[in-house]
Amino acid sequence: NGNTNFYDFCYLLYTPFCNKGYAFEATNAWIDYGFNNMNIKELNAYTHSENGASNRVLQKNGFQFMEAYPDTANVLWNWWLVSNNK
Repeated sequence: NGNTNFYDFCYLLYTPFCNKGYAFEATNAWIDYGFNNMNIKELNAYTHSENGASNRVLQKNGFQFMEAYPDTANVLWNWWLVSNNK
């Protein structure tokens, strides 16, 4: 999507650990750490647009959907942002 110079939040779970709440809890902890220990003002993330579980994890943790964009292979991605409003 052409964005540069941003803090990118990412997680990857081994399949047997999916749908157990770990991604939500880890995301919550990393946002807290980034905002309160690293003094980051904004975190971005991207997900496959069709990955409902990851999209929900970000949304439930306060990320706002910013845009959908295709990559060079025409796969659609969602771009997310969460801001530290302190």
